This record gives sequence, C-alpha cells and structure tokens, in this order.
Amino acid sequence: MAVFSCFVTKSGHVHACRRSPLISQAKRKAITAASNGHMSTRLLADAVLILHGLFIVFAVFGGLLVYRKGQWKKPLLTLHLACAAWAAIVVIMGWTCPLTPLEQHLRLAAGQQGYSSSFIEQYLLAMIYPDGLTRGVQMTLGAGVVIFNALVYGFFVLKNRSS
Repeated sequence: MAVFSCFVTKSGHVHACRRSPLISQAKRKAITAASNGHMSTRLLADAVLILHGLFIVFAVFGGLLVYRKGQWKKPLLTLHLACAAWAAIVVIMGWTCPLTPLEQHLRLAAGQQGYSSSFIEQYLLAMIYPDGLTRGVQMTLGAGVVIFNALVYGFFVLKNRSS
C-alpha cells in the first residue's frame, strides 16, 4: 500500500505529493479530497470570472446582435436591454456586481487570494486606467454603455424605417 507525502500551504492548498511511508492512507485521502475540492472551487471561480467578462461584453456590445437580416430578435433585445441597464446602473451608482463577491468567495474557498476591488478594477482597469478607478471614471463608463447602445439602437431603428 503506497502513501504520499504532500506539501500543503498554510491556507490548505496542496502543492505537491510524492510517495512516502510517513503518512497514513486516511491522511492521504483527506489531502487528496481537499485538493480536489480546491480544484473544483477554483474552476467555479474561473467560470464566474468568464461569465462576468462575457456579461460585460454583452452589456456593452450586445446591441449589435439584436437586429439581423432586417428583423429584430426580440428575446435577445429584451435580454440585452436588461443587461445593459443593469451594467450601467451598477457602474454609475458605484455598486458592486453580485458576481464579484461570488468569485472572491470561491477563490478564498479554493485557497487562493481574493481581491478587495471590483471586477473592473481587478481585471480591466489595469489595462485601461493604470492609476485607478475614480468615481468620475465609473460614471463615464456607465454613461458610455448607455450612449453606445443608444447609438446602436438608433442606427437600427433608422435602418428599419428606411427599408
């Protein structure tokens, strides 16, 4: 019966395991289970991160998808208007999107380090505004979502009337 010796960080994250007669089979199973739980939770956190990013892209650019081949795609139109409105309100009001604390909770549960800023500050702002997110920038981003989508929908309405 083989047993393993594992390097475990203070947060409980398993880094490496190798064969060793130093620990019992029960302890190895517990370490393996903890490691698998961390991996699953980390994958969930990554999935929330991807969903969050896709939501932002859809909220900003989804208006480009709602009018195709001379037809309004009504279910997509309704979904996009709701997403764009929510994104604009959250950013303009300075609220925290519920996906941010969910991702942070999952990262901490997986033994990873969370972050105290918003999704935009953590992942996007460093690329766009390296010095940080101010209230004015937040309001500008929120207004930008509204204005961009108003222009897109206005273009489609005018195109629809002319055809």
